[in-house]
Amino acid sequence: MGLLSRRNAAARDKEPTMKKVRERLSNLANRALIVAALALVAWGAITALAGCSAEEASGATQPESTAFVVGAHANAPLPKTDCATDYLSQAVDTNGYIEVISAEGEPRSAVAGAIVGSTASTESKRAQENDQWKAALPGYLSEVRAQTSEVDTLASIDLAARALSEAPGAHRIVVMDSGLQTTGALDFTQGALISADASEVAAWLSDQNELPNLDGIQVEWYYLGDVAAPQADLTPAQRDNLRAIWQAILEASGADVTFHDTTPGSEVAEGLPEVSVVDLPERASMPDSLTAGETVQVELTESDVKFRGDSAEFVDASQAREAVADCAKLMAGTPDAVCLVEGATASADPSQGDEGERFIQELSQARADAVASLLVEAGSRPDAIEARGCGDDHPSHVSDRDDAGNLVPSLAAQNRKVIITISAA
Repeated sequence: MGLLSRRNAAARDKEPTMKKVRERLSNLANRALIVAALALVAWGAITALAGCSAEEASGATQPESTAFVVGAHANAPLPKTDCATDYLSQAVDTNGYIEVISAEGEPRSAVAGAIVGSTASTESKRAQENDQWKAALPGYLSEVRAQTSEVDTLASIDLAARALSEAPGAHRIVVMDSGLQTTGALDFTQGALISADASEVAAWLSDQNELPNLDGIQVEWYYLGDVAAPQADLTPAQRDNLRAIWQAILEASGADVTFHDTTPGSEVAEGLPEVSVVDLPERASMPDSLTAGETVQVELTESDVKFRGDSAEFVDASQAREAVADCAKLMAGTPDAVCLVEGATASADPSQGDEGERFIQELSQARADAVASLLVEAGSRPDAIEARGCGDDHPSHVSDRDDAGNLVPSLAAQNRKVIITISAA
């Protein structure tokens, strides 16, 4: 009774209701299968399924157990559940364990877990009953809806991992969510987390003891970065960094992860609890030219121009060229324009004293020089451009360390930028 006596407190809020379950399963002829299917939403008498062992019944050497994390919440399209078909079939065919977690502000077990699949003694009967299982199970995923505001994807994954802790065989978590978390330890509404260094984020969560235990778990992720109004779409660079952040987190937690570029659905559920909008850095639009006395300023964040750690080397030089193209065009359209390129960094490590301050000063200067070189490469006059390294002393700098002196990635990302100011004489 180990698996079946284990309960999640959130199961009291389970969906679909018992009435819906009975309606869905009324056409299942086998009484034992009805009992087993009801166990998906109410911890029941799954052990009443008499017969041979799971291994003998299925012929499989190892059950495939899967927890689904379903992000059916505001600001994202409803997940298409066809991506789950193969995983559900594998669980049924091997008498694996299935649990469904709703990704929301207070994650919960939306469908209480159970061993699934037939334990009939004959191959034909097993095939018949397993077909009924496979027909019924996808409906449970498609009916999940968030009941609490915000989204805590990391806590949802942790809940899924704990649900699998006693499950038989191989363990898998299938995440069907945007990954744009808005509460908890990985809150993308705070600072510039969407632009933060992925390895720093994972290390910071580890230091805060916020990483789930995913040892030995395979994570399959669908619909990462897919959002709906009023949430603004992510740029390709932001989507790439969101993936890098989650990959670093999951791997640091002990999991293997695969991201699937699956086309999202267009259906959006109405009336769901509110989810905060994540402010995404947007590059300011630039005029074609300036008149005397006019000035424009643009901040290039790590979403626009990303450097390799502690260096002035661009991660993607072509992306960096694209980021400064409008500035170069403005310089060309304003013959007497002058340009100031300022490099800014996260704060120096206080334990390194003057050496740390000197390092970030030199680093910020090198990064300003690198961006200035792109402007010259694009046709701007070298004598009209000044590059200046500000280190952590730029007026826009925000405090980016916690009380213990640790760098906070979301705030550090806010400080890592290049500021371009163009003025007409």
